[in-house]
Amino acid sequence: MYNGREVMENASFRTYSDMKESFIDYAKFLTKNPRYREAFQYAKNIDPRPSYYPKDYTSENFNPKKFIEAIKDAGYATDPVYVDKIASVWKTNQIEVA
Repeated sequence: MYNGREVMENASFRTYSDMKESFIDYAKFLTKNPRYREAFQYAKNIDPRPSYYPKDYTSENFNPKKFIEAIKDAGYATDPVYVDKIASVWKTNQIEVA
């Protein structure tokens, strides 16, 4: 979307040998890019806590949908319904979100 109009966007995308490799790269990309830092306030607690988690993180903040909304708001996805599509995949496949 640009100025309320749907537009075609040409972009480069990475390719991977398998799904595991893509997930690892996705996690590295998000954690190393400061613009997505705010999203981690909604991430699941991991022990030991990674350095990119906010210092004031509490497990009560865990909210996968807010995490996806935060990375979209920070510029990750251009699709206006990105969050809904991701949530649909969770629900349809009964995936435990991390």
